[in-house]
Amino acid sequence: MNTVADFGIQNIYHITPIHYLVFIARNKSLLSKVELSKTGFSDSHFRSKSKMQDVERGFESYAHLTTSEFPPILRAKLSAGFPHVALEIPSQLLDGVDFDLCRYNVAMTRRLRRGNHFGHKESPMNGRYYDDIQIPIARTCEDQASLLTQNILQGNMIEILVPSVLNLAQPINIVTFNEDDFNLIQRILAELDCEWLIANNQVKNYIPNPKYFAVCENFLARALDQSSWRGDGLEFDKV
Repeated sequence: MNTVADFGIQNIYHITPIHYLVFIARNKSLLSKVELSKTGFSDSHFRSKSKMQDVERGFESYAHLTTSEFPPILRAKLSAGFPHVALEIPSQLLDGVDFDLCRYNVAMTRRLRRGNHFGHKESPMNGRYYDDIQIPIARTCEDQASLLTQNILQGNMIEILVPSVLNLAQPINIVTFNEDDFNLIQRILAELDCEWLIANNQVKNYIPNPKYFAVCENFLARALDQSSWRGDGLEFDKV
């Protein structure tokens, strides 16, 4: 049962640095950090903060998506001049997929169940704890329906957690936020013969930092030229 689509949510979103898109589009899939590691990506490929938080909190086996098309993390990255895009994915792609829901930002929430701390309270609005995860999630259809009902109507962002892999074989939309980013992604998709659509949703206060944009161009050129290349650990905060 696809509780997200049943709730009337038509699209879900994955936010990514622009230079990661070449790997996603080439394989037409979103992979968890565990699965990416299996395909040859080293720890340096992952954003250091989110990687550390996902592993410590028990969420490294998920691909992360959200119900929000413009979540706070995207706003923060763009305001710093870091080129990012949003993958707009039809919620129907969750049909037949086991997934969990979380009403908290997995990487940012500070209230965790570990050590002597009890974490967020289990409830229909928050979800439940499973295995070693430190933040409650909704796993059953009943719990997911309760979590969605009590959070979406209040405007709360929901994380959609897909174990291992989400197949993106069907067409999706790539949303860029600046014309330069749009033109770059258009060239990348053409090189990959990828039929995904691109739309530019210009964000008034976002201008790609020229230094960051240049390293993205170089990164993408090499990734296109060498299909077996697994990146060089590019992380905007460390450029």
